[in-house]
Amino acid sequence: MYNVTIILRIEEFYESISKVNSAITRAAECGPENAFSIIRRGTKVKFENFKNYQLYDFSTIFAQSNHYFNIQKRTCLYNNLEVFELSGMKGITRSTISKIVHTDIAQNLKILNFSRNGMSDTIYKLQGWRLRFPVMEYIDFSNNHIKVIPMIRDYGMTVKKTTPVGIIDIRRNEITSLTKGIIDLFSTHEFVKVDITENPFLCDCGIIEVMEYLSSKTMPKAYDYLGSLECANPSNVRGRKLISLSPSELNCNKDTVVNIPVVVLIIITITLVIITLLTFIYFRNKIKVNLFSILNKNVAT
Repeated sequence: MYNVTIILRIEEFYESISKVNSAITRAAECGPENAFSIIRRGTKVKFENFKNYQLYDFSTIFAQSNHYFNIQKRTCLYNNLEVFELSGMKGITRSTISKIVHTDIAQNLKILNFSRNGMSDTIYKLQGWRLRFPVMEYIDFSNNHIKVIPMIRDYGMTVKKTTPVGIIDIRRNEITSLTKGIIDLFSTHEFVKVDITENPFLCDCGIIEVMEYLSSKTMPKAYDYLGSLECANPSNVRGRKLISLSPSELNCNKDTVVNIPVVVLIIITITLVIITLLTFIYFRNKIKVNLFSILNKNVAT
């Protein structure tokens, strides 16, 4: 379905739900399990005459008929499915993503498209993507609101028919920061490519370590594009490539760039030393007092 608006009359929906006494059917939940592609792009659901019905009554009937809407227990078997797309649907829920990713079985799935859905924290569910989808070629999470690059591992050739490189597309999201750890993980990828281009990267002092790493490290060919990543902010370096910058352009003195983990470790160490010294002084004084009392008793006797 492309750019379809499904119009439901609230009175008919209300009446039909109140009469339901059985769970949703397999056909209604799974759809065509023998399909080669399932595409819902820009699909919307619109209720008519919603204002004419009290919200309390609707919520009550919804709760009473919860069994009708509970669609997470059944495993749909898509043995022929190669393309699954839910895109341009702002109201998409986590349970909808979880169902195809974790519950349903689609061993031959090659393209999974969740672009333009306004999602921000769902991509972490694909940690074991290659194990679930051994022949996956392309996973599209572009044009969403993802802010953090997840730790996506390369599981290698899980089966003989594994494609040479599976692409995970998270372009045009809201990722602003890069770390050496993420880039280092990318350097180990052989059968997966994560595309993070066209994100609004912030080029500040924290990016220096990444710049130096990219300048000195030989990355897999699939990640050659990292050398072309551009800054979006601050404005004085907007449009510049990361690897072309110098610490002085970012108003950073390389010698004074703070290594946060080291600073935290130093603070913890100093705190422990102070606690140990105070404890020693406290007990030393108590020992002196006790010893003095014992000596006085001995002298008195």
